[in-house]
Amino acid sequence: MVKANLRRWSLEGLISLVVTAGLLTIIISSANAWVQMGRASVMDLRVFGLAFYQLTRTTGQANGQTLNQGMGLVWLGGSLLLFALLELRHRLIP
Repeated sequence: MVKANLRRWSLEGLISLVVTAGLLTIIISSANAWVQMGRASVMDLRVFGLAFYQLTRTTGQANGQTLNQGMGLVWLGGSLLLFALLELRHRLIP
């Protein structure tokens, strides 16, 4: 029983980390395209008011910079939320 729980938690943890990283990649890529199209010259990406990535466009090129503390908190928070949802799904649907 403990071995099965440990295996399930490990798999759910890995899935939540990978999915959160994928979602952040999609969000950053979309914002980068938005800035390169000329829609904005400076853009801060935020989740619940916490900035985690900054994009700037100068002379036609878009440059991005990770805001380390914000990125870490957004990634960890998203991963924990997804892990909790996966665990809740497991408990509600046997």
